[in-house]
Amino acid sequence: MAIWLDLDGLEDYLKIPKSTLYLLAQQGRLPGHKIGRAWRFDQDEVDEWIKSGGSKPRTEESSNRDTVKRSGTAS
Repeated sequence: MAIWLDLDGLEDYLKIPKSTLYLLAQQGRLPGHKIGRAWRFDQDEVDEWIKSGGSKPRTEESSNRDTVKRSGTAS
């Protein structure tokens, strides 16, 4: 069962200021879900985000762009 945190809970969990977490969530750099005007964060997703270095998870689209850049040709 998922554990959902609001900004206050995430601030306590990560020891990162709410303003920073809010900005990261707005920019899509922190995995979160906006429900109405409130942000909610799945603790498991946040843990994976931290383990991946705190960066936005790679999408298939960004992987394809990187492949094109390395090979110099589009597929």
